[in-house]
Amino acid sequence: MKLYIAESPLKAGHFAKALNANKKQDGYFENGHVRVTWAIGHLVGLAEPDAYDPNLAKWTRETLPIVPDNFKLSVSEGMSKQFNTIKKLMEEATEIVCATDSDREGDLIFHYIHTLSGSKKPYTRVLPNDLSVNGIKKVIAKEIPPRTKVIHCAECRSKSDWLIGMNATRAITLSANKKITMGRVQTPTLALVCQRFLENKNFVPTPYFPISVQLEKDGISFLARIKDNPVDEEAAKEIVANISNTSDCTLSERNEVTEKQPIPYELGSLQMDASQKFGLSGKQTLEIAQSLYEKHKLITYPRTDSGYLTEELFVDVPQRIKDLTGGIYNHLDIAKLYDLNNLPTRCVDDKKAPNHQGIIPTDELNAYNNLSEKEKQLFDLICYRF
Repeated sequence: MKLYIAESPLKAGHFAKALNANKKQDGYFENGHVRVTWAIGHLVGLAEPDAYDPNLAKWTRETLPIVPDNFKLSVSEGMSKQFNTIKKLMEEATEIVCATDSDREGDLIFHYIHTLSGSKKPYTRVLPNDLSVNGIKKVIAKEIPPRTKVIHCAECRSKSDWLIGMNATRAITLSANKKITMGRVQTPTLALVCQRFLENKNFVPTPYFPISVQLEKDGISFLARIKDNPVDEEAAKEIVANISNTSDCTLSERNEVTEKQPIPYELGSLQMDASQKFGLSGKQTLEIAQSLYEKHKLITYPRTDSGYLTEELFVDVPQRIKDLTGGIYNHLDIAKLYDLNNLPTRCVDDKKAPNHQGIIPTDELNAYNNLSEKEKQLFDLICYRF
């Protein structure tokens, strides 16, 4: 029996559909030769300090710093039933496939479950990027060995978070005599926000005196501005007094600039454009994008830091453009702009898309009419960029 372990019940459902594992059991799907189960986020994580010593349950200065020789794992509160289901399925499986998200956290989620279960069975990895049926069928055909370096990287981050969070939070809480949390990312980010706030608060405006003159060259009239605006009024007046009423432009240059088409969105650029165009916060954009990916299966994996596509995925691009312009965007005549058999390849680079690729529409577009207004806005933004 082959076992796939996805990152959430919803994603497991998408895998089960693609694998025809339609029989729903308690904690998994199956069809006789394949089973699909799921984690629930970080089902297993690093244990609390009192797992090493019951005395560490009490916060005291004397016990700091807390640095375990060997980190322990524990099942998250309320998740024991699902963990035991996964553990049992692992014991019964002849093959195990990690099908969690393709980022390093996905590798870590599976790694911690596999480790705490005590399983010694080898496993393979698939990297889901598209939760449509065709997308999943393609990815399950390309199993790879476990990504050891990615797992080590994720473990280091996880353990550093634990060390800083547990120790710094206890130390500052005891000093302040009230609960204050600290973290590897949280604290420096908050420091940057506070620093910028204080800079704005203490900002003292400095007056300056912009100077410009209307000129003409080759029949083209334009406004020329001084490069460095003087901050002294008398100096500004002196400059103006020295400008002749017959001042002329002695040299002008005109350059034509060709702007290259942008590559598909990655999460950061998507959040920036969604903020500028629709007033969405970064969190709102991510939540909507996750819904388009997980619930509606309309876009590829959104938590990506690369806007590039692999050559393999680019092969599908002409057909996806045809699907979009033949249906949702039938008012667009792409054929007038591009030859679909000879599309620009600026966004194609396998080296720049080793794990994650740019955010683009999938080939399952049926859910478009069921989208909310904000979901349609974001999906349209992604498609027009595509």
